[in-house]
Amino acid sequence: MSSSRRPMSSTRPRTTKPPLICIAALDVLQPTSPLRATLLANRSAAFSMSRAHSSVVRDAKAALELDNSQWKLYSRAAKSLVFMADLDAAIQLLRLGVAVAAASKPAWAQAEAFNKEIAAIQSMEAYVAQARDLLKDANKDTKRDSCAKALHALESAFILADPSNAKQSYSTSSSSRLLSADLGNISHKWKLFRAEALVGLLELGEASKVVSNQVLSYDSTNSEALALRAVILYMNDSHPIASVLSFCTNALAYDPDNAKARVFLRKVKALEAKKKEGNDAYGAQDWEAAEAKYSEWLEEDTVGGVVRCKVLSNRAMVRSKQERHPACISDCTTAIDLLNTLQFPSNTNSDSPEPTPSDLANTPQTALYTKLYLRRADSYSKLEQYTDAIRDYTICTDLKPNDSAIQSTLQTLKRLERQAKRKDYYKILGIPRGSDENAIKKAYRKMALQYHPDKQAALPEEERLLGDAKFKEIAEAYSVLSDPQKKRMFDAGHDVDGASASGGMGGGNPFGGVGWVGVWIWRIL
Repeated sequence: MSSSRRPMSSTRPRTTKPPLICIAALDVLQPTSPLRATLLANRSAAFSMSRAHSSVVRDAKAALELDNSQWKLYSRAAKSLVFMADLDAAIQLLRLGVAVAAASKPAWAQAEAFNKEIAAIQSMEAYVAQARDLLKDANKDTKRDSCAKALHALESAFILADPSNAKQSYSTSSSSRLLSADLGNISHKWKLFRAEALVGLLELGEASKVVSNQVLSYDSTNSEALALRAVILYMNDSHPIASVLSFCTNALAYDPDNAKARVFLRKVKALEAKKKEGNDAYGAQDWEAAEAKYSEWLEEDTVGGVVRCKVLSNRAMVRSKQERHPACISDCTTAIDLLNTLQFPSNTNSDSPEPTPSDLANTPQTALYTKLYLRRADSYSKLEQYTDAIRDYTICTDLKPNDSAIQSTLQTLKRLERQAKRKDYYKILGIPRGSDENAIKKAYRKMALQYHPDKQAALPEEERLLGDAKFKEIAEAYSVLSDPQKKRMFDAGHDVDGASASGGMGGGNPFGGVGWVGVWIWRIL
C-alpha cells in the first residue's frame, strides 16, 4: 500500500461496532448465564474502541453485577466516565473495585492500582476546578493571565485523562500545548472550557477550531458551543451581525437557560445600537457626538477583538477631524497593538519580535492595518513628527506596494523631514508654511521693528546680544522668502543659503554690529 495515503482524521470516533455475535448471544442468554458476563465485557471493549462511552459504562456495570472480579472492567468504565466528565462517578466505581479487591489477598495489588487511578482522577478534578474558577473570576485586568493559567490546568487534566496527548504536547505558535493532539476522548464540556480560555487569550483561530471541528461537527445542537461560536464570530467581525445573533438565538432555542447566550445577545444588540449612533453622527459631521458614542461603546465593550480595533479606528478618524492629533495617534496605536495580539498570539511575550510588514500583509486584516497606519502617519505629519510619519508610511508601502499616492506622500514627508532639520524660515517669521508675499512682508515688518537694534539699545548686554541675533535671523528669513526663486527652492526642500543676508560689514552704518543689511531693513520699513 502506498505510504502517501492520507490518514484518517484523529478527532473523529472510530467506527468499530460490537460484534454481531455478542449482540445476538446476549439476546438469547439467560440473565444469570455465566457466559453473559463475558459477552458484556467483550461488547464494552468494542464500544470503548468506538468511543461510545455511555455504552461502555452500561455494559461494564452490567458485567460486574454478574462477576465483580473482572478487574479491567472497573478501569475501562472509569476511563469512559472520565471522558464523559463524570469524575465523581469514576472515583465511586474505582472505590467499589478497591473494596472488592481488598477482600481477596491475591488481589491486593489490584486494589493498589485502583488507588493510583483514583489519585490521578482527583488530580484531574483539581485541575478542572482550578480552570473553572479562573475563567469564572477573571476580570478585565487579570483576564489574560487567568486564561493562560486555566488553559495550562485544563491541558494538564487532558494529559492525565489520556497520556497519549503528551506525545504532542508542545507548540511555539500558541499558548496551547495540545494543538496537534488527538482530543477525541475528551468530553465536549472540557473542550469548551479550553475554547473559552483560548478566546480569553485572543487565540480566536484555535478557539474556532475547537468549537466548530471538535464539538459542533458532532453535536450541532450544543447550546454552549453555539453561544461561544457567536462570541468568536463577533470578535473576528468576519460575519454579518445577523449571523452572530442567529447563533445566539439558536443556543437559547436548544437551552433557554443558557445565561451566557442570553447576556451576550443583549450586550451585542446594545453595542450595535451604540455603534450605529456613532456612525450616524459621523455621517452628519457631528464630530463631538460621534466621539462620545464611540467612547461609550469602548467603555461598555468587554468582548474585544477585531471589532474593537475598528471602533478605535473610527474614533481616531473623528479626533483627527477635530485636529486632536495626539489623541488620534493614541487610538491608532492601541488598535494596532490589539490587532497584533489577535493576528500573532504567539508574539505576546516582551521578548517576541515585532511582526514585519510582510507578516501584516499576510493577515486577513491587511486593509485595517493600512487604514490605521495611514491615519496615524497623517497625525504625526500634522504634528511635524516626520520621522514617525515616515516610518508608518514606509510600512504602508509594503502593505500597498502599487499605491502611487502613498509613494508620493512618503517622498513629500522625507523632503519635509530634511527641511525640518534646517532653519524653518516660516516659523522664524511666525507664519504658516506656504504664506504669500503680503503675509511674509507684513510678518517681517512687525518682527523687524520689535527686534530692531534701536529698541534693544537700553537692554542689558546679554538681552541686547540675543536681540541682535534674532534680528539677523529675521533678516535671513526674509531674504529667502521674499526672493521667489529662493522661496521655491526652500519650499521644495532644497538647501538655500540665507545666512549671507544677515552677515555684514560692521561699522559705518547706523545699526552698528548688525551689518549693512540693517540699513536695508530700516529703509524698507
